[in-house]
Amino acid sequence: MLAKRYLLNKKEVAVFKQRGKNVFRTPFFNVAVLKVSDEDIVKFSFVISKKVSGRAVERNKVKRLLAEIIRNKLDKFKRGFYIVFYIKDKMCSANYEEINNLVDKSISEISLA
Repeated sequence: MLAKRYLLNKKEVAVFKQRGKNVFRTPFFNVAVLKVSDEDIVKFSFVISKKVSGRAVERNKVKRLLAEIIRNKLDKFKRGFYIVFYIKDKMCSANYEEINNLVDKSISEISLA
């Protein structure tokens, strides 16, 4: 799991809602990014609706899987960004390799690496 310092808090989420931009779409998730000059680390948030899965167990499993992939790639991200992953329903049936490849692709496409 990601350390708490890498997760957005409520104030940062409020800032993100005002100024964040959707920049990358995949079949499993959308990625929105906000450049923040006063942060020296990259911070993440994972959003998954009850429409994706009615069971909290499944929603939490998907968030944990994505957080673990991100944790293994923290050194690849540029500092000073807020990044939010909006998770879609297809991700509940995806495996680790598919998600890992899409995260790599999204990092390079958004030029966060």
